[in-house]
Amino acid sequence: MNLKQEIGFIIRHPLTGCSFRNWIKLLVDNGGVNKKYILKVLYISLASCLGIPLRIIERVKFDENLEKLKIEESPIFILGHWRTGTTYIQNLISQDPSLGYISTSLASAPEMFLANQKLWNFILNNSLPKVRPMDNVELSSLLPQEEEYAIGNISPYSFYHSWCFQKNMSKYFHNFVLFDKVSEETKLQWKNCYIKILKKATLHMDKKRLIIKNPANTARVKLLLEMFPTAKFIHIYRNPYIVYTSTKHLYEKLLPSFALQEIPEKEINENILKFYQQLMHKYFTDKSLIPKENLIEIKYEDFVGHELVQLQKIYQHLNLPNFENAEENFQKYIDAHSNYETNKYLFDEETITKVYDAWKFTIDKWQYSPPQSSL
Repeated sequence: MNLKQEIGFIIRHPLTGCSFRNWIKLLVDNGGVNKKYILKVLYISLASCLGIPLRIIERVKFDENLEKLKIEESPIFILGHWRTGTTYIQNLISQDPSLGYISTSLASAPEMFLANQKLWNFILNNSLPKVRPMDNVELSSLLPQEEEYAIGNISPYSFYHSWCFQKNMSKYFHNFVLFDKVSEETKLQWKNCYIKILKKATLHMDKKRLIIKNPANTARVKLLLEMFPTAKFIHIYRNPYIVYTSTKHLYEKLLPSFALQEIPEKEINENILKFYQQLMHKYFTDKSLIPKENLIEIKYEDFVGHELVQLQKIYQHLNLPNFENAEENFQKYIDAHSNYETNKYLFDEETITKVYDAWKFTIDKWQYSPPQSSL
């Protein structure tokens, strides 16, 4: 890695907008960092300190309004494992002018953004790459982003901390995706954090209903329903063989920029297999809690190339208004991205067998055929 790349990774680290208290807690809880990442630590520490006055300004300006604010309409949650098309479907549905979302700026600086929107948009637009490194999907401060980043910047309860503190990757997954190893008090704190972020997004988006995408939420259906009993859910799934190789590619591209600790590549690959199993089993168990009229499941391969038909199906099933008014916007977005090409992957027999052995419960359920070995 050259010096320019290293500096870029430091500047764009997702914890740059972290509160100083949360940052110190993360360092203590995770036993520090690897020495090679000391420049990242110093940069994040400086940025979190410099942000203190901005956080104070935001609290003074907005805390009272946020306390009074009520989320009138339950969100629409897009579920699905990483690399199943959740970003595409959110970016497309967010073209509906009646819906709001959590922007990249808000997710990056959740305790500073409302009072300093122009400043933070300027900073991000001059530091973010134009496209995501793992798939060349466009990036900007104004586009939708996962609230998991916002959770991570204001609390220790985000799964994405595991990408920074990799030695505790499994712990973060079990604690804050599955929530199977935490107290009721911690769950309550997570919910309070989550509501706070959604209130900020609701205020930012002029109180529009929110369309939210976060793969980690796929295993949080029960928690989400406890907060929003009438929430709507869209689950998108994709060929598991592609999901495995694409998730592996995601980790190869993103973890170097997130990392403050490291674990062997073999352990990361084992985690990919294990996390998918546990995430999807939890979803299959808990999806029965969702009223049938509030859940629709979409196959990625059916969605791509037939977006308008599938969107109309989604709107009808979930009883969402405004499809006709948004249809022109949907078509413009589809047309503008018609030349986008997904990554192509090669498979060997060992990978095909490994994925089937671990994920046969979804491969068989959704009737996907194994890819041809290319190696």
